[in-house]
Amino acid sequence: MDYIGVSFIAAPESTDVLVAFLSGLGYEGFEENGQGIAAYIPAESFDEIRLTDTLSSIPGLADVSFTSAMIPDQNWNLEWEKNFSPVWVGDRIFVRAPFHPEISQAEIEIVIEPKMSFGTGHHATTSLMCIHLSELNVSGKSVLDMGCGSGILGILAMKLGAREVVGVDHDERAVLNCRENQEINSITPFQVIKGDATFCMGKSFDIILANINRNILLQDIPSYASALVQGGSLLVSGFLSEDEKLIEDAASRFHLIPVKTGTRENWMCVTYSNRQPD
Repeated sequence: MDYIGVSFIAAPESTDVLVAFLSGLGYEGFEENGQGIAAYIPAESFDEIRLTDTLSSIPGLADVSFTSAMIPDQNWNLEWEKNFSPVWVGDRIFVRAPFHPEISQAEIEIVIEPKMSFGTGHHATTSLMCIHLSELNVSGKSVLDMGCGSGILGILAMKLGAREVVGVDHDERAVLNCRENQEINSITPFQVIKGDATFCMGKSFDIILANINRNILLQDIPSYASALVQGGSLLVSGFLSEDEKLIEDAASRFHLIPVKTGTRENWMCVTYSNRQPD
């Protein structure tokens, strides 16, 4: 599949809002550069007129300009790999690619084949989700990773002692990459499924992870709540600080209460529980 790479010239204070709106339009693989950000979208989904109209209608983004270029599919993974560097997530978790050397001092090491799928530990939301997850009691628990991307969160859950993990993603490339990373890390049982939140129907999990975007979270929180066991934990990220109230209002309608929040670079991560506070 061919992709369109779009380079946006934007002020630093505008980039978080820009990424949030681009995520809702189907853009992927955001990278910061000296003038703003670069984002990528399947060529068949690129709509220049829609993008221009969207930017002009959002306060603070009307002055953002962009250029676009076709990126042939066969070159994508090479470019992605070239720009991928190992990263520490907190003090315990080290994420690297197969071509990076191991590091003995890491308590938890995760190996990710850097491809199109979201989730290498570099983005603030992935980092926040990893840290929140690592602070839960995961041992012996069942875990659902919605929008699993590279599988980094599910792999971490298994390394933390989860009994089982199910990863769900609507993107076939993410499903394939998640399975590849599962094998690289020798993780079982970790089932990976192509699908969406309808998968939650009739299922139950101790922990549900959803690092997606604001609109999808608002749409799918009812499905997550229905699949969460009593006393379970729902971890959500992929939205900005100014959207926290929207997410909290949606969660509260299903008796989900926030027990931990985190912020990094204006991105939010919240851990909810359906257990009533003492």
